[in-house]
Amino acid sequence: MADPRILPGFEGLGAEYLTAVYDNSAITYDATAAGGSAEVGLAVSFTATGKVISTVAADEGVLGQLVKVESDGRCVVQYKGYMKLPTGTTPGLTWMGSIIGLLLVAAEGYVGAVDAAGEVYVQRGNIIDTTLTTVEIDGTDVDAVEVIL
Repeated sequence: MADPRILPGFEGLGAEYLTAVYDNSAITYDATAAGGSAEVGLAVSFTATGKVISTVAADEGVLGQLVKVESDGRCVVQYKGYMKLPTGTTPGLTWMGSIIGLLLVAAEGYVGAVDAAGEVYVQRGNIIDTTLTTVEIDGTDVDAVEVIL
């Protein structure tokens, strides 16, 4: 058996996935996009009707990360474990702080740190590295933060 200490890091740690219906407005299917949508890789939440939607500014908790979108109206979301989520405008990251939906200028699907008592939709996850890294969202490199949900 390979020595698990050879490659230190969190990749794949505790990853769990769910299949759900997406809202088909903020998240749409595109056969030509990687993973079936330009929104793959963004942070998502649930609507009041139980559909998956990209997170918006400080009024939604973070369910997880959109992994795949299918043409039948269903998508796959990583809802647990280690992931890199794209950060919004002025994310205010704090090590081991909780995350919440945050816009990147006007774009949905990004995260930042919970920084006010009035932000009631606190995510169960924790920021494990406040150093911003880069992820690709629809062919564009954006800043991301490492979290464990």
